[in-house]
Amino acid sequence: MTLESDADRLLMLEALGEAVTVGGVTVNGIFDHEYAEVQGIEARRPVLLVRSSDAVGLGHNDQATAQGVNFLVKNIQIHGNGMTTLVLETT
Repeated sequence: MTLESDADRLLMLEALGEAVTVGGVTVNGIFDHEYAEVQGIEARRPVLLVRSSDAVGLGHNDQATAQGVNFLVKNIQIHGNGMTTLVLETT
């Protein structure tokens, strides 16, 4: 499925995601704990996939809440396809 428009991305997130709060606004996103490896140390880190249009104005250390857990945004990865991954840290 090609996600050509912001509306297409919203439909996908409504179907596969959940309501999350970022920067004080409730949006649809996909929350996950992705695999990460740093200097040979393996771990899982919380991430949140949202539409880039929902991430406009977000910055490092902004608040996010997913599945009832509060986080801080530690990294913002804009993919260039209309989607953005927010790397989170538990508060």
